[in-house]
Amino acid sequence: MKQKKKYIAIAVLCLTAILGLIGCLYAFGFRITYAPELENSWDAISACAAWAGVVMSFVAIMFAIWVPIRIANRQDKIALFEKRYEIYDKIKNYVENIEDRPFEFEYGWFQELSTSEKQINALFDDELGDFYNRLNVKSCKLQKLLGCYDHAERKGSCYVDNIVKTEQEIETDINDMVQNIKNDFETIKDTMYTKYLKL
Repeated sequence: MKQKKKYIAIAVLCLTAILGLIGCLYAFGFRITYAPELENSWDAISACAAWAGVVMSFVAIMFAIWVPIRIANRQDKIALFEKRYEIYDKIKNYVENIEDRPFEFEYGWFQELSTSEKQINALFDDELGDFYNRLNVKSCKLQKLLGCYDHAERKGSCYVDNIVKTEQEIETDINDMVQNIKNDFETIKDTMYTKYLKL
């Protein structure tokens, strides 16, 4: 959509420039007439050629400026896309690892993302920053539940948030937490893709 608007703006600018040039020539007395009995005025033809040279030089200069700017903007977009995709891919793999191996989870997995909230906010927006904070909190809770699960396996029960729970109850809590993390990511994934992961 933005590309389409940009091309429309360029077309309008070119049309305005052409109309301005025609108006300028008209003001200086240039007229298109059909009069075969008149001789060609080589002075007028030379003047037109000189003006055409000026116009073409201007167009060439504008083109020489516009092309490198366009290339630089495209390269900036690609670099930004690569950084965003790298973070998206890390988070996606992290969530998939939790889903595939919930009982092998370690909080060190989250630390291996090597991504800070500041980076998330700089590359995305507050919505993604909030998701990242929630992911951190849920990862801590999952680590705590796994510790309680190990304890309950040995002792038969464990305190979870001041409530005594059995091994099976804690296992259910772990599966619910994993599902919660997955659902949260699925929700935010659509936002990440549509807003940030398109060139």
